[in-house]
Amino acid sequence: MVETLGDVAEALRSQFSKYIQHVMKILHAAGSANPGNNPSQDTMTEINQLRAAVLGCIMSIFVAMKTQKQAVTNYNQDILTMVIAMNKVYPSKKVMYMSLCVIEDMMHFSPQEGCAAVFNFRDFMQQFLQAASKSNEQDTKSSAERITKTLMQYAKASTR
Repeated sequence: MVETLGDVAEALRSQFSKYIQHVMKILHAAGSANPGNNPSQDTMTEINQLRAAVLGCIMSIFVAMKTQKQAVTNYNQDILTMVIAMNKVYPSKKVMYMSLCVIEDMMHFSPQEGCAAVFNFRDFMQQFLQAASKSNEQDTKSSAERITKTLMQYAKASTR
């Protein structure tokens, strides 16, 4: 179902703004699902598949809403809260990488708002980006480095 929401967003493009409030609530709830204490391997596999689908849907929403930026930037805080929840408890390598992609998309989609939102979660982001930059996965490492570079440029520009 979650993947279908992303397809619908891309098909409707800017008209998807009518539904974004409801869809973002669903995505936030699904993406923030907590596996509880000591989840089984099968449970974590299923949860990480759901997380990856949610992140993919959010990336599709960024593509679909490129002419309606404010409709999406209103959800930056919610998206980042969800990304944090996903990556605090047993994230898969794919979830980590797709989380970075969502963060990067957010920062490119609306640089000022995206970077400012990321700065609101500075402590988590610093740890997350450090962990990602040490990954054996080259795509994950490269994405973390690009995000770090963009954030440093944003911070430098903000102090001028």
